[in-house]
Amino acid sequence: AEFDSKPLASASIGQVHRAVLGDGTQVVVKVQRPGVANQVRTDLEILSYLAKVVEARVAVGSISLTSIVDEFARSLGRELDFRNEGYQFDRFRAIFSGDPRVVIPEVQWSLTTNRILTSQYVEGVKIDDLTGLARWGLNPQEIARTGAELFLEQVMVHGVFHGDPHPGNLLVTPQGQVVMLDLGMVGRLDEDTVVGLAQLFTAILQRRPKAVVRQMERLGFLTGSVDRTRIVADIMDVVDRHYGQPISRLHADVIIHEGLEIANRHRVRLPSNLILLAKALLTVEGIGKRLDPGFNVVTFSQPFTKELVRRRLSPKRIARGGLENLQEIGELLQELPARLDQTLTSLDEGRLKVGVENLGLRPTLKHMDLMANRVAVALVMCGLIIGSAVIIHSGRGPEWLGIPLLGIVCLIPTIAATLVFLVLLLRAGRI
Repeated sequence: AEFDSKPLASASIGQVHRAVLGDGTQVVVKVQRPGVANQVRTDLEILSYLAKVVEARVAVGSISLTSIVDEFARSLGRELDFRNEGYQFDRFRAIFSGDPRVVIPEVQWSLTTNRILTSQYVEGVKIDDLTGLARWGLNPQEIARTGAELFLEQVMVHGVFHGDPHPGNLLVTPQGQVVMLDLGMVGRLDEDTVVGLAQLFTAILQRRPKAVVRQMERLGFLTGSVDRTRIVADIMDVVDRHYGQPISRLHADVIIHEGLEIANRHRVRLPSNLILLAKALLTVEGIGKRLDPGFNVVTFSQPFTKELVRRRLSPKRIARGGLENLQEIGELLQELPARLDQTLTSLDEGRLKVGVENLGLRPTLKHMDLMANRVAVALVMCGLIIGSAVIIHSGRGPEWLGIPLLGIVCLIPTIAATLVFLVLLLRAGRI
């Protein structure tokens, strides 16, 4: 019935307009910019190429640029189809169903396509708008607490979190409820990763080096080339600097930055979803400090961490895990005769192949291949030089200054190529 041509908000992919449906329902309509999909695809191809070039030539440490670009590409691909964001709205509505602290706009699916998202209009101000909060008589400290608790609950309880929780995507209603908007970028963590992170954090705080190494190995942070003794020493050095301080004085931004510095120093590769989590957590803490200078997200995370570990060690959880393991063992035993029969049949028919790969030989084989190529090039050049000399001494064919022209034509480029070849070898330090 009505459509406001002036956008409420505008971003790179689309912009949002306020509208009213025929039945009087107030909605917001997110419209995708024309041609943005092709532009995004082009930009991502450039980013992917640059990431591969940088990783091939520069030691980037803990951050896998190609993984980040790939994750960014997947995320943007989902964001370009507004229906995916609508699915996330429904998902978060189900997660927080009945929770009076949060409002998730309802999607109007009959008016939603891949390029248009129509959802419920919710009145609110940006979460860090201190003037707007004061106008409604809301306590910024309480809003900071609510926002932090909601984010930590997403991560530690549900394993899914808002990947871009900046103030433009979080509103507060006159009743003090937090409104989540723009759910195009959503992070995911499985329960084992969440528990592993909580146990790693606990082991660090309790100064247990062996437990720190064990948890980092379980999370897949450590590879065979990482010096475990050195990395634990660096971690304990950071712990010693903060040891004895109350939890309220431990700040997530300091911990995350020091952790990333250690990871980069030891070439530890972190999964892209954890990079997204770190970014989101820093954003949440930044908002919290604007609302409450004494805000500390580590303080709020402590009860969630304890509850997570308690839930992990509960008899019910252990029993369920044991049952799942027994089921997997049973399925494996059922498949074992068939797989063994296939293996024996392949062996009997001579179709069984064993692949052996010695990673230590790769540099040697590569060097030998390079040497063979250089020898081949040198032999070809020698052949051309000898052939040219034979032609010159034959005295046959058209001549120039008394020298056979064909011999000159072959000899000059061959000598030039030989000189270039020698220069390249000298530059490479091979002579």
